Amino acid sequence: MINQIFAGIGLGLIMAIMIGPVFFMLINISIKNGFRSAFYFALGVVLSDAFYITIVEYSKSMVGFLDHHRMNVAVVGGFLLIAFGISSFFKKVIDPKEIKIEKDRGGYDLLLEVFNGFIMNALNPFVLFFWIGVSTSLAIQASDSGVGELMFFIAVLLTIFSTDLLKGALAINLKKLMTVKFITLLNRISGIGLIAFGLRLFYMVWVHKI
Repeated sequence: MINQIFAGIGLGLIMAIMIGPVFFMLINISIKNGFRSAFYFALGVVLSDAFYITIVEYSKSMVGFLDHHRMNVAVVGGFLLIAFGISSFFKKVIDPKEIKIEKDRGGYDLLLEVFNGFIMNALNPFVLFFWIGVSTSLAIQASDSGVGELMFFIAVLLTIFSTDLLKGALAINLKKLMTVKFITLLNRISGIGLIAFGLRLFYMVWVHKI
């Protein structure tokens, strides 16, 4: 079981250095609304991963359906990511002096951050396909394979969550740089990043790699 835990931590660390749509949003939220909002956004992300893992592990028929229709799933995900990217690129920026860092945000706002994290991560079909690949290639040798797999996935999720929180905490140090120009640049980088990931999905469909 120890081997499965270390394997899960290793996979989680590998995923932590992968820059995707969630990375841009996490940094953006942390700078604007503080660590607490970033915490709940990261919670939504890890809950989304947990949701997909649950589907993969316990709903084999659903996995087969989604895998069979992966091109359609990729196209829908691509359109949604591009839409989010365009919205972020053209988002109107408020003067930083008028921005209040809501450290004591209400329950509704924090719940919304969880929802945003969940949806943003779920929009990327590569997340689902990644977990399908992990699940199908995972070979647990121990007799208590069910427990071993559970510990593996728990270790992966905890590592992802921890590293996302670290990214959010480090991003807070950028608050001193908050100007209209900087925030506009951040929004545009985020938008371009999201659009790029959406276009990449279309390209993968075009070359039949999905």
